Amino acid sequence: MAFQEKIDQLVTRLTELTERGKISWEDTADEGTFLTSVGKFVVTLGEVPDYLRDEEGPFVRYRFKILDETGKTIDEASGTPGEDWNRLSHLHELARRSALHVDEALSDILSSLEHI
Repeated sequence: MAFQEKIDQLVTRLTELTERGKISWEDTADEGTFLTSVGKFVVTLGEVPDYLRDEEGPFVRYRFKILDETGKTIDEASGTPGEDWNRLSHLHELARRSALHVDEALSDILSSLEHI
């Protein structure tokens, strides 16, 4: 099942802005879940193991949520295998790299190695 139209647009726009460095994500206490603030709302994107697919090992599902200022979930979507899953997987990787400052860490390591 495809995303609802506005969720689809939101995922597309967040991906574009994250790729351009205009949106930054933060780590959360829930490992594998990242968040970003957009206006008065918070968007979270996290991994949810799906143990029903044990014949191939655990499968990761992505859960995309929009929270209001009180923390209440006002809408959500999840990605299962297919185009939506690929899009959420890509956005999740971008969010992870942003939240954990992966590019900066790699640059620091490479710089340190230059001095050895």
